[in-house]
Amino acid sequence: MIALLAAGGSFAALRFLVVPSAPVPPVVGMPPAAATAVLTRVGHWKVQRLPSVYDSQVAAGRVASQQPGAGRSWPENRAVGLVLSLGPAPRPVPSLAHLDQNAALSLLSTTGFTARVSTAYSQSVPAGSVISWSPRGVEPYGSTVNLVVSDGPPPVTVPSLAGLSYAGAAAKLATLHLSATEVTEFSTQVRAGAVITTEPSPGATVPQGTLVTVLVSKGPQLVQVPDLEFKSVATAQSLLQAAGLSLGAVYGPSGSGVVIDQTPAPGSMVAPGTTVNLYTL
Repeated sequence: MIALLAAGGSFAALRFLVVPSAPVPPVVGMPPAAATAVLTRVGHWKVQRLPSVYDSQVAAGRVASQQPGAGRSWPENRAVGLVLSLGPAPRPVPSLAHLDQNAALSLLSTTGFTARVSTAYSQSVPAGSVISWSPRGVEPYGSTVNLVVSDGPPPVTVPSLAGLSYAGAAAKLATLHLSATEVTEFSTQVRAGAVITTEPSPGATVPQGTLVTVLVSKGPQLVQVPDLEFKSVATAQSLLQAAGLSLGAVYGPSGSGVVIDQTPAPGSMVAPGTTVNLYTL
């Protein structure tokens, strides 16, 4: 009887001293609350939060590693350590100097950044290339980098050049980074050699480098005075009207006479509308 009691007491003591164990389930990648629920349910383990680490494979806030590892037999009521991820480590924003927009976006993407693009005019940076970016230095993975891309030189307004010479007009356009080409035409309103207008017209907004056509006056188109000698006054007047000229004073006997002289002389080149005086006999 004593022997049986002793054996039973030894078995109870052994059972009390031996703690059940179970394989630790995998919880890497889980949110900490879910990992804790699994561990306390399976092995009644306590959960110990260990210092967090940067991890490029596991999202920030989830379990990056566990101690002990998954599958290891671990006594119940012991602690299982969880290391949470801080996400990928911060990294330096790359230099984007001298890159065009597509190359800059590609470089930012491959180094773990996103981009917010805006544009601005620049007299010195070619259109489509990076003017500036911010922030610079070391930034969290996935941060947004503000990228300013050149729209090229700012547009300019075509000035009024009326009354200038072509040389003066071309010089004024050059100060605005515009080029000039000359076209001439007759004009009864603008003196010869002076600018009439431009194409594009004054006030138009155009890109720098635009070719502006400068219309320059040749003055009025001259007409030839017809030969009116030995013509009647009526006939002379008709010929003058047909040539775009006007009959001036008629010197000689009253009534119908015959033209014996005229001013300006026959064959003279004069402006349209010029008056021609007649001398009759």
